[in-house]
Parts: sequence; structure tokens; C-alpha cells
Amino acid sequence: MKNSEMILKAFSWKRGRRRGFLSSTPAAVFSRSRVLIGILLAAFGFSSWYFRNSSSMELQSGNILFRAPGISGEYRRNTHPSLHTPSTSENMDRHIVFKSSRNEVVASNSIGSADDADVGIDNIDARQVPMRRMSPLACTAYDDRPSQFPSNFWYVKSHKTASSTLAGVFRSVAAHRGVTMLNAEEVRMDVEQLKSAKQKVISAMNSVFGEVPRLGLANHMPLNTESYALLKSDGPLLLFTSVREPVGYFHSIFLHKCRNSEMKKNVDCYGAVVDKKVAMATTMEPNPQLNYIRGDAVDVESAAAQYGLIFVRERLEESLVVFMILYGLDFADIVHLSSKVRTDMYPDSEKMPVELNELVERKSQEDARLYARANALLDDKIATINKNCKGEAYFASMLAVFSRLQATVVAECEKYNRWYEEHGFSTVLTYWNDNGVAPRCRDFVVRREMRAWQEEDKAIAIRVAVAEALAAESARSSSEGSGASELDGWGMPKKLLQKVT
Repeated sequence: MKNSEMILKAFSWKRGRRRGFLSSTPAAVFSRSRVLIGILLAAFGFSSWYFRNSSSMELQSGNILFRAPGISGEYRRNTHPSLHTPSTSENMDRHIVFKSSRNEVVASNSIGSADDADVGIDNIDARQVPMRRMSPLACTAYDDRPSQFPSNFWYVKSHKTASSTLAGVFRSVAAHRGVTMLNAEEVRMDVEQLKSAKQKVISAMNSVFGEVPRLGLANHMPLNTESYALLKSDGPLLLFTSVREPVGYFHSIFLHKCRNSEMKKNVDCYGAVVDKKVAMATTMEPNPQLNYIRGDAVDVESAAAQYGLIFVRERLEESLVVFMILYGLDFADIVHLSSKVRTDMYPDSEKMPVELNELVERKSQEDARLYARANALLDDKIATINKNCKGEAYFASMLAVFSRLQATVVAECEKYNRWYEEHGFSTVLTYWNDNGVAPRCRDFVVRREMRAWQEEDKAIAIRVAVAEALAAESARSSSEGSGASELDGWGMPKKLLQKVT
């Protein structure tokens, strides 16, 4: 007899006043014991089924070394069933480092091989189990959604808008989702470098694997028609960018330019230096953020409409969770370590003269409209998620889970050099430059936390199953002539995983 049938049969026994479920007669005690045992067995069976089906196959890996004219590199292909795509398709994680004859890195997608991924938990690949299990709430509009990656994408990396941190997130997505990043020879990329890098990557991939890769770009380069067409020529292109409140942007840009110019020899870049900032604001290009991301757009509305998502620096966590939900990603894709943290190292706008800030505002009126538009679009996307999920609880839950996980990752991986040494690693400290710091540590922590939270949900599932069954039986017993009772939600994993106190 199945466990669920045992429970329902036990619940369907008719009882008189003297043999009710809560009676102390021997027969009632025996009956109650059988019911409780049945409940526990059924809950154990469900939890075993749930966690058996929540895990996926182990990675299969193989490394291929190749050489092409002027390029050498290594291609590591790890294949595993996609978490968000039909079983007939698969995601590919690629480790590719292309070097030209001058030893310049022109493209890379570094994740490390499966061989060196074991650090005490089965595998540090945090994507082997669906990350949505880390949230107790369900939304059929987005759960089990297909990912929009792999896809060609361009993150238009505007300066001082959390852009290096976001570039690291996009490199994580690329590493996890089978996209090859095109990298500048130094920091910035121009159209000619982009053409050269793309040609070399596609040539190498075609000669070895006979396939055209999906390409990603996250280097500093303003949106322009030629680069857009170049990246879109082999398939659809997803476009992203980020913005920042204009006055705060100016003060951060001043520090950036001061530190990276001859000015630093004679100026305290981290000081107030009001005269220097007034001089810079007076001669600055109006609306630098809009000009960087607008392309051929003639106004703020059309410029913003080109992008699938505009990240707002002051609302970074909300932006990332929206990105994850709408594009079919997981928490492992968006956890990060900030690339540059200098916010408290220089006087912000609140500590600067009002006259200076007003001067910047006059030079940034279109940027202010762009910032307001980006915030409104982000609000609209959150509202759409809430509408599709019948309330605000789903997004709030996902944001809370991400905040908790992000804090744990930062606490453990901030000193990532020490972590790498303690766990025997010496490679892949970052995906590229300061973009995507400590991917091994981040993946490890995410997977460990996911395992711990699943065990917590397993215990909760059993407690909730028992509590619901007893409550249903108590209610049934209190009504005369009650027959077989139905266990509301029995066999519905999402309901049973609701957290109760």
C-alpha cells in the first residue's frame, strides 16, 4: 500500500464519540500512531523524491588543444542538461583563451576544468541543481523558464556606473551559458579591434568545431551602428547598459580622470579640490551618459528603448534580480564581488558646494531624464513580474534570497587570494582584468549554501506535511459523519515547501 493511500485510509476510519482521533482509548491511540507513522513515511518518501529529482547529472568534460594561424588556445567543453531548456538541448561551458601572434588576449571565457573543481563538495559548479529551489515561493510565469542565453550580447559599458562589476556578471553569464567573450587588447575596444577579435575567434572555432560561437562584448566602447551590426550579423543581439545619478556620476568621473592622468601629480584626487572640479564641470561635455549609450537615437526615449534592460547603479540588486528573472538565469550567474569600491574614499555630492552641483545639473539635464527613464523602466519590469506572479511576494522573496546569498559570498570570498590558496587553486582568480573576481570561490559558496538551504527545506517539508495532516484530521474529526478527508496540497512540492514558524 502506498504511503499516501495509508494516510487517506487511516483518515477515513469512522469514529464514534468514544473512539475519536483525539480519544485516549487504546484503539484510538493505536489508530493515531498508525496515522502519524503514515504521515512521516509519506513525507520522507516525498522529500526523497524531491531531492532526488532536484539534482542533475554530473558534468562530463573534455579538453581540446588547438592551434590556428596566429592563434593558440585551449577549448574545454563541459556539457550538462540545461536547467531551463528542453532535454534535447544542452548548455556548453567553454574555457577559451585566444592569443594572437603578439600574445595579446583577444577572447576568453575562463571557468576552469571539471578536473580541478572538487573542493570538498561534489563540484563547485553551482548550476547542477536549479537555483530557484532556494526560494520557497513559486511563480509559474517564470519558474522553469527557458534561458535567453546563449545569445550574442553587448553590455554597453558606460564609465562609473558599476560597469566593471556588471561586466563581471556578464562574464559569469557567458562562462555559465556557452558564450565566448570578445576582449580588448588593453581596456577599451574600438571597431577595428572588434572586427579583428571576432574574425580570429570565429575562424578558430570553425576550423576546430565547425560552429559559429555566440559572442559577448563587455568592454568600454560607446554604442555605434557599425559595432552593433557586426555583433548582430550572426544572430539576435541582446543589448544592455547601466546608468547613474548624474551629479554622483560627475564626482566619480572626476576621481577616475584625476587618478588616471597627470593631474594626480599635483592634485589630491581624493580631496575636495573644488576649484579643479568647477573647472572640469565648466568644460565637460553635456550629458556624457546619454551620448555614450544613445547610438543614433535622437532623444532619451528612443535611446532607452534600444536596450532590453538598463541597470540602475543605485538599485543594483533590484536590477540584477530583474535580469535573472526575465532572462532565465540563476543566482549563481549574478552573485559578484564589486570590482571597485571607492564610494567612501572621496567627498560625495552632499559634501560639495551647492553651486558646483547645480552647475553639473545644468550640464546633465538629458542625463537626468535618462536616469529617471531607467528607474521608471525598472519599476515597470518589477510591476510586471509582480502582476504575473499575483502579488509582490515572489520578487520580494527572490530579492531577499539574493541579498542573503550575496552577503555570504562577499563575507567569504572578499579575501579570495587566501581562499584560493587554502583550497589549492592558483588559476582563474578573475574572468578578465577586474571583471568577475573569484569565480571559483563564488561558485563554491553558492553551491554550499544551496545544499544547506535544501536540507532546511527538506526538514520544513516534513514538519509542514505533518502539521497540515494533523490540522485536517482534527477539523474532520470535529464534524460528525465525516468521511475520507483530503489533504489539501498533498503531493504539491511548492506548497509543502512554504516556510512556517
